[in-house]
Amino acid sequence: MTRRAYAGALDQLKEWLEENARNLNDAALAAYIESLYESGLAASSATMVVKAARFYFKVQGQRCPDGPLTDAALRRFRHRAGNRGRGRAAPLLAEDASAILAAAPSLRQYPDGRCESVGRAMRRSLVDAALVAVLFLGALRRAEAAALTWGDVDSAADGRGIVICVRYSKTDPDGDYPDVRYLNGEFADAVRRLKEATGGDRHSDRPVFDGLTGASLSRRLSRAATAAGIEKRITAHSGRIGLAVELTLRGASTHDVMHAGHWKSAAMVAHYSAAARAEMGAVARYMANQHRL
Repeated sequence: MTRRAYAGALDQLKEWLEENARNLNDAALAAYIESLYESGLAASSATMVVKAARFYFKVQGQRCPDGPLTDAALRRFRHRAGNRGRGRAAPLLAEDASAILAAAPSLRQYPDGRCESVGRAMRRSLVDAALVAVLFLGALRRAEAAALTWGDVDSAADGRGIVICVRYSKTDPDGDYPDVRYLNGEFADAVRRLKEATGGDRHSDRPVFDGLTGASLSRRLSRAATAAGIEKRITAHSGRIGLAVELTLRGASTHDVMHAGHWKSAAMVAHYSAAARAEMGAVARYMANQHRL
């Protein structure tokens, strides 16, 4: 079990290094630990990464490149995070999703002070925007988004939207029931731009988010939210929660929300939208101008 956990931690570290164009050294490991803190993870997650790296290099007969910067990053993490767990994902609302789309093209600064190139920012922003679209308006789970291919994406019959076929979902692993999601507006446009840039029309079997796992998609969305000035904890699951909240606030029935996100449990939808339903309740509607009951 420990070796499996180590392997998973090292895979995620490798993905982060590749995404940030960095080699593994003391400074890079410290920066990665900081990114784990910003993602809302527990201190044990950061400790696991360092233990996994040390174990890997020990097996290779080499010394792990951790050092004083890594040790300091771990101490800061533990001091700031205390005993927090992973935490609960906050809903990604429509205004949040739009804010991420607007901020996506902006150049970002790496932890070591370097600035992202214009070309890299353009490529990244196309992926980030499409990711927000499928996770929020499409209400895809992160594993579903990672498995999505361009053959699953097509123009809607109305000529304006995009339809996505989710072939193998958590609730229907055998693909026995049709699960089609509809995107429109700026979210459909975001998927179209990525499809055009990556030649999706010519490569139907190519993953929409080529080379990215569910875990890396979640981290990517979290970074995009932070870059857009969103301070709450955003993960890949935030899109599904946010859609349930938004549809509830706009008067959709529980049945409509279940259909939109392909939820099989009305109780789960009710759980996600509890706060929204409270805002629409009798007290909120009829006692808005009263100071006391």
